[in-house]
Amino acid sequence: MDWVAPALLAYARRLTLAWSLLFVLLALLNLLLALLAVPHGLLASAGLPPPWGVPQAIWSLFANLLNYLIVGMFFVAEFAYRRRRFRDLPYRTLAQFVRGLAALGPAFWRGIVRRP
Repeated sequence: MDWVAPALLAYARRLTLAWSLLFVLLALLNLLLALLAVPHGLLASAGLPPPWGVPQAIWSLFANLLNYLIVGMFFVAEFAYRRRRFRDLPYRTLAQFVRGLAALGPAFWRGIVRRP
């Protein structure tokens, strides 16, 4: 991997950490909302009154829409930052990146999926 710039490797590690933290935080928030939702939350379903109730509509809105918006906004923000930070990367747009992946061909993808 001596062809990859050390700055890019460090960025990729930090980005992996950032994505991991985002998903952990979203999972914890979803769990909290699932616990506190009324009338069909986890605590209420177990017969335990939640310390404060979150309307089921709020839980549903977060779980079914806002999660995806947050992930999408993070993706777009990271893509924009990466384009500015690493201007010399070969893929400047998402379409170029997808075309590059497609150009690798089926043999490449079978090699990734197949385990030795």
